[in-house]
Amino acid sequence: MSKNNIEQNKSMKRRLLVIYLLTAAFSIACMGRIIHLSQFSGEFKDCVDETVEGAVADSNCNCIIRENKLTPLRGEIFDDMGRVLVSNNSVFDVVLDGRYLKYKPGNIKRDSLYLSEGERISWEDQGRLKELVKDLAREFHEHFSDRYPFTLDYYERKLGEAILQHKNVTILSSKRSNPRQRVTSDDTAFIKSLPVFNSYKVKAASFPMDIQRIMPYGELAKRTLGTFDYATNKKSGLEETYDYVLGGDPGSRKYMLYRKIRVPIEGRIDPTDGKNIQTTINLDIQYIVYQALMDKLLSNNAQWGTAIVMETATGEIKAITNLTRRGTEGNYYYTEQFNYALRHECEPGSTFKLASLLAYLEKTPNDTTPTYLLCGCEIINHFGGRKFQKCYDSDSRGSTHRLGTVAEIFQRSYNEATATMIFKTYPNFKSYLDALRNMGILDSIKTQLGTIPPPTIRQKATDRRTYYSATFGAGFNIAPIQTLTYYNAIANNGKMVKPLFVKSITDKDGIVKIYDTEVLHEQICSEYTVKRAQKYLRSVVTSPVGTARKYANFPVEFAGKTGTRDIWDPETKSYLKSRNSASFCGYFPYDNPRYTVIVYLYNIARMSGEAVDVFATIAQQIMNIENFASLKEFPVSQMIPTANSEVERVEINEKNWQTQLIGLDPSTAIFELSKLGYSAKIEGKGVVKRVEKMSNKKVKLVLGAR
Repeated sequence: MSKNNIEQNKSMKRRLLVIYLLTAAFSIACMGRIIHLSQFSGEFKDCVDETVEGAVADSNCNCIIRENKLTPLRGEIFDDMGRVLVSNNSVFDVVLDGRYLKYKPGNIKRDSLYLSEGERISWEDQGRLKELVKDLAREFHEHFSDRYPFTLDYYERKLGEAILQHKNVTILSSKRSNPRQRVTSDDTAFIKSLPVFNSYKVKAASFPMDIQRIMPYGELAKRTLGTFDYATNKKSGLEETYDYVLGGDPGSRKYMLYRKIRVPIEGRIDPTDGKNIQTTINLDIQYIVYQALMDKLLSNNAQWGTAIVMETATGEIKAITNLTRRGTEGNYYYTEQFNYALRHECEPGSTFKLASLLAYLEKTPNDTTPTYLLCGCEIINHFGGRKFQKCYDSDSRGSTHRLGTVAEIFQRSYNEATATMIFKTYPNFKSYLDALRNMGILDSIKTQLGTIPPPTIRQKATDRRTYYSATFGAGFNIAPIQTLTYYNAIANNGKMVKPLFVKSITDKDGIVKIYDTEVLHEQICSEYTVKRAQKYLRSVVTSPVGTARKYANFPVEFAGKTGTRDIWDPETKSYLKSRNSASFCGYFPYDNPRYTVIVYLYNIARMSGEAVDVFATIAQQIMNIENFASLKEFPVSQMIPTANSEVERVEINEKNWQTQLIGLDPSTAIFELSKLGYSAKIEGKGVVKRVEKMSNKKVKLVLGAR
């Protein structure tokens, strides 16, 4: 080895030794400083721990211990077949910071706009830059036109501000208030494929993320499932009552802020994600109920409506729909905003006559021979000798003052005759209410969505007018689900079960808790009374004078009771004779009840037959499912069958959807497309007349008159 090489090696060793010694000295100094801070520094010893209750740090405090809360991921909500009804979704904003497009670090101006790898436009070429802005605006407008109401000019202006004026611009924001106006990961992937946004040279685009709750099936059972907002923590429905299950446990991460320097502290607690809940709702039945109710509300211009399907034996709620009219005249639409099914919104009307019938039958072993004046003129003696009201009722024999049997009174739904029956059976209002109370009809119900108060009947009323009105469902309010519960008891041979909304709680390891059917009353009345009541309910449909007689020969045999009631106007403090609440509650199939259903339509011009139509549609579509245990395989019908027709069902799939969507309502078409993974853009009004495939998974539905 040459002398020069030996000298170079020695010099290198000396340099390495110096570096090593300096590094060691620096390490010792750092360690000493840490020990000093922890053991001897008064400032550190006096560090204020803000995580301790009551601790307060003044503005001059140099040492503060703080805590970051770590938010857990919220649990999901499923239907009875394991299909997701409510989930979490990452949504994004779209931001383009034009300042990064023109300047390099160090405030040196870039001479060109970088479009993508190997492509760029000179900042001097204004013509090409403006054309680029227009091209990008067209791409944004076409991609987001089905969700955002923004025009092409809007996108041109926003992109122009970012690219031509070099501003930091938010182009799109995901809206918490509107579940459709959201930018998903699929959207960001599309945006990143566009010029400028996919530039490898300059990263000017960003996508701030937020977690939001989504309902893949839109309005289906929305009010019952409820809402949750990560930002405001506002909750409703099952999201609220099961928040302790869905919410999980938050974690924490402490840090020390010493002289404005952030120092992590050991002892991080990871959050525990929320558990999932499996509801009793069946998605296929829910859609049937939603569509049937929607169609009838639209045709009647109703103010609101509700429909509930309960499994007779278990009390499981398989579908629950609550629709409220919104919009202006000529442009009405219906949305889920209030849970009418669980609220005391209005009088039950004649559906309550089943309660009176049960009370009557309990005291009347032989109900075939007693007769009462159908008009009810017999009751005038209870109102000071004067006639209470004019008799409007008539019958096929032309007499309004003849005697009729209990069966005929129930089938024709005569108010005054019903009151006469009860007056002669129960000497006073209290004895009548006691009979109803013994059957559980006047009880409150504690459900998984909260406690439903008892009906608003004046319990201590002594006047005859209150007694008279109550016998046929007037003068008080009752929640539809309470009516459904005691009707279901008759379908269930006298056993009253509690409505069930949640079947089980699960986590990643499996089932945590199961909610079994809860029996409220093993037998609400005698078996003899139940059997007779079942026949009365069936006769409402089969009798030539029954109020639901148009369905006497319906393929699905069902039983139930109609209800029509004038609605109360709080402004005039009187009943509106021209506007009604129409209802029907019953069960099917009659010989072996599987489901009990209540339908309620509020503020319509027609009568209870409208509610019976909805019930029959629901019953027919559910019964068309050949195997009840395989609801998941049930193909949703193309249209709602009428009472007198059978509609051939065709399953919509990848091979036939472009032809089978023709003629459907837009809501039905969108639902079918969503199951196949497509998104849809709507053009026009009416039913689907033409289907245009816009891109790989995007479809335009052109609507027209029926």
